[in-house]
Amino acid sequence: MKIRKTLEIALYTALAAQISINLFVKDFNIAFAIILFAVYMYVFPDLNRVFLGITTATAVYLGRIGVYGLSGDITRNTLYMFLPEFFFYLSFGILYSILNKKNTDYDKERLFVILTCCDFTANMIEIYMRMKTDLFEDFVRVTVTLFVVAIIRSAIVKLVLDTIDYYKLFILKKEHEERYRKLLWLTSRIKMEMYWIEKTSDNIESVMSKAYSLFCKISQDEEQDILEDLASSVAKDIHEIKKEYNLFIRGVEEIYGNKLKDRAMDFKEIMFILKESMETEIISRGQNIQVYYELGNDFNTCKHYYLMSIFRNIITNSIDAIKGDSGKIFFTHKEDDENHIFILRDNGCGIKEEDKEFIFHPGFSTKIDYSTGSVNRGLGLSLVHDLIKKELKGNIKIESRLNEGVILYISIPKKALEVNQ
Repeated sequence: MKIRKTLEIALYTALAAQISINLFVKDFNIAFAIILFAVYMYVFPDLNRVFLGITTATAVYLGRIGVYGLSGDITRNTLYMFLPEFFFYLSFGILYSILNKKNTDYDKERLFVILTCCDFTANMIEIYMRMKTDLFEDFVRVTVTLFVVAIIRSAIVKLVLDTIDYYKLFILKKEHEERYRKLLWLTSRIKMEMYWIEKTSDNIESVMSKAYSLFCKISQDEEQDILEDLASSVAKDIHEIKKEYNLFIRGVEEIYGNKLKDRAMDFKEIMFILKESMETEIISRGQNIQVYYELGNDFNTCKHYYLMSIFRNIITNSIDAIKGDSGKIFFTHKEDDENHIFILRDNGCGIKEEDKEFIFHPGFSTKIDYSTGSVNRGLGLSLVHDLIKKELKGNIKIESRLNEGVILYISIPKKALEVNQ
């Protein structure tokens, strides 16, 4: 694999070497291929630099001869004519390998100096092989020119490497944001389920209290031994269930406390995640539903899990209620002096008048699969109602007519949502 990569780099550098500028003497060319060669050596540090130098030098040498052969005969003089350029790439690779050996942290400032030294020294070796003693007749001008060329090419290499590193950081940041979006989405769903577990735990506590009260009343009647044992057994079983629930809740809360520290988020960032997730949900169902978002002023909040659960449940309900190919859902956010106001509207099947008073009750559902007889859990809107009322101290109101869709008005105090950035 490394040999293949080395050969590829040598080939690309040889092709780039055909673009060059003649300087000082015939056949002494200043090519920008060395920029590509230096970038490759930095990007692939696991390759043997000396072997890469030999391979690239050979490829450039053969490439020069091949191109020259297209326009004229190849003679022994031709073979000697391009030999100094072979030593340019060879010496560059060897010098880079020696000088950069201690630069284990790949400090770019130090790398710039190393590349300048390698470029200048390799060029001096090549120009000496071509000019021999004539070099010393114009030594200062040649030296200064080649040093400036080395600085320029090294600066370009550094710029390219900085661009590559910036692009890598950009991709890494993008991947991190994508992972956080997925984590936020997953966490909001887990918190929704935890909320119901905690509520169920409260119900268990109430049932256990009633069972114990029943046990006390039965135990006063000596003829009711069987009922007494049964009531005691029920109370014990409920108590065990409650303990298991509490263990689960504590365990999940420890995970949240240690691993998922809540951070404040901008509302528009929350809506961006919600929009992506809802679009994915609609596509996965094979439905043709358009969701329109009209957002007011942005704000910072730590209640993003609650908002995500509320809006996800409402929009999911709207998706379930829409039949056919002309589904539309509208999400509007605005505010007054004290509240954030959210209005969600759809053109779904609507709600019967007699069902409105039960719509926020746990377990109530109009989603029945008549082919299987299975009924939805009926927890979505009940959860929405409890989160808005109990956790966010807000209000929710519903308007609906059968076959005309649903409009939900949600009002949440700003002091319950907003935090200072």
